[in-house]
Amino acid sequence: EENVFAPALNLKKTFMALGIVFIGTALVLTIGINRSIVNPVKELIKGTDRIAKGDLSKPILPQGSDEIGVLSQSFETMRVKLLESLESIRMHNLELESRVKERTTQIKESRKRVGNLLKKVISTQEEERKRIARELHDDTLQDLSAILMRIDMCRLYPEKVTPEKIERIRTIVLRSLDGVLGIIQNLRPSLLDDLGLEAAIKWLFNIHLGEKGVNCYFNIIGVADKRFRPEIEITIFRIIQEAIVNIARHARAENVFVILKTDKNTVNLDIEDDGEGFDVYSLFQQTTHGTKDGRGLGLLGMKERASLIDGELQICSSPGCGTRISLRLPLEPTGGEYV
Repeated sequence: EENVFAPALNLKKTFMALGIVFIGTALVLTIGINRSIVNPVKELIKGTDRIAKGDLSKPILPQGSDEIGVLSQSFETMRVKLLESLESIRMHNLELESRVKERTTQIKESRKRVGNLLKKVISTQEEERKRIARELHDDTLQDLSAILMRIDMCRLYPEKVTPEKIERIRTIVLRSLDGVLGIIQNLRPSLLDDLGLEAAIKWLFNIHLGEKGVNCYFNIIGVADKRFRPEIEITIFRIIQEAIVNIARHARAENVFVILKTDKNTVNLDIEDDGEGFDVYSLFQQTTHGTKDGRGLGLLGMKERASLIDGELQICSSPGCGTRISLRLPLEPTGGEYV
């Protein structure tokens, strides 16, 4: 019996040994596959979950050199690019917030300046109205009353009318006409419309600086017999007027130099004096919060007036060194009468 079943028993033992070997081999292969495929895939899944949740701080480690390793390297490159993009977006957001904050501050300051300028315009208008009313009351109204009284006397006593009395009435009428003409010239100088900038600027010199003994030097280059558009002429005239009035009131200058010249595309105006000067920065800082004398508002109004026609105005000054105002206005050459 043993001899008969001996081959079957040996075959059974062989099959059992082969089964154990096959099971061990399968186990080893399973462990190897798990280590080489499943675990790296799990790590990649964890990394992608972190990226999906917005956590880009932890790197995705390389998972071998096969296709999964290439995939892990691709995910790491994507993570780095996303991190760089997010950082760039964050920096841009910070820069944008800074610009918005700066722009908001500028808008608030501009609103304050506009408010101060509006107050200056209103106060200037009221002062001008008071001045005109005072001049009309003190000069023109008194002269007209005197004329009326003399006419009534001539009507009551015609026999006493003499050429001397008529000449006296005529003198009063002429004086009244001169007073009304002066008011009109201050409101809107007819010289600017009739004779141009050169005559109007010289008229400003005479009425504001001539009586104070200030030496005025006016040099005009390339502008003689040339007319500009009305908005350019009135802008130049008003800026020179404001500058000369400031010089007469505050500068205590002995000499004033004005140069007006044009080239092909711009008109250039330079006004310089040897007066006391002032601190430009502190004056404009005070203007933002309002000033008592309104001097800074006048300078700010000059800048605003120039900017309305795309011009640029620069003010350079320091205490004891005089003041220089430079204006640059663009021209639009045309074939008509004005440029």
